[in-house]
Amino acid sequence: MDQLVREAVAAGGTTYNEPQDHGFMYAHGFQDLDGHIWELIYMEPEATHPVEAEREGAGVSETPAVKGGA
Repeated sequence: MDQLVREAVAAGGTTYNEPQDHGFMYAHGFQDLDGHIWELIYMEPEATHPVEAEREGAGVSETPAVKGGA
């Protein structure tokens, strides 16, 4: 990701902020020659569904819950 931003800047683009490192997620971006902002984001896959990842690791299967009443 940082390499892509460096290449964009070398080609005439600019950076508009510093990279953001949140541990489980990393973001950086650049502004192209037309003024468009490109935001690049990477998130650890486990961070999207931590409960499911814990259950899979423990060998627990997911059972759908029924909500509402009939």
